[in-house]
Amino acid sequence: MDDKFELAHQTIREQNQEQLRRILKEQDRTKRDKQLFLFAYEKTFSVNRSCDYAHVSRRTYQYWIKKDLDFLKARNDIEKYEIEFVEDILKMHIVKGSISSILFYMSRHHPRYMKPTAKRIIGYLKDMKKNDPQMFQQFFKDAD
Repeated sequence: MDDKFELAHQTIREQNQEQLRRILKEQDRTKRDKQLFLFAYEKTFSVNRSCDYAHVSRRTYQYWIKKDLDFLKARNDIEKYEIEFVEDILKMHIVKGSISSILFYMSRHHPRYMKPTAKRIIGYLKDMKKNDPQMFQQFFKDAD
């Protein structure tokens, strides 16, 4: 009787160890895939290309963003760099006298160059903030 119990106990222990090995392999693979994704994202700034490079689906990427705060922080750090990189290039084109770059910059930073719709929205929000601060705050709470 003890031999059967011991054999069953050993079988369960071996199954648990095998399951643990599979989980650890999967975790190692996930870490590698995340590193591959971040490496590619740093080079391309493209989620689709980075997913392809790491051989993961866009859905997996979205899951990582929701569940892994360290991965999200690393991705956000790369995006900050990306924005600075693009702004530097835009400013370089402005200094060189590129009219389209100048107009693009002004359309985002100066009300006189903004499209009429953007001007109206900004004006509406300024009025709302001035006349009804409570509604203004609620507007942005609802947006989240």
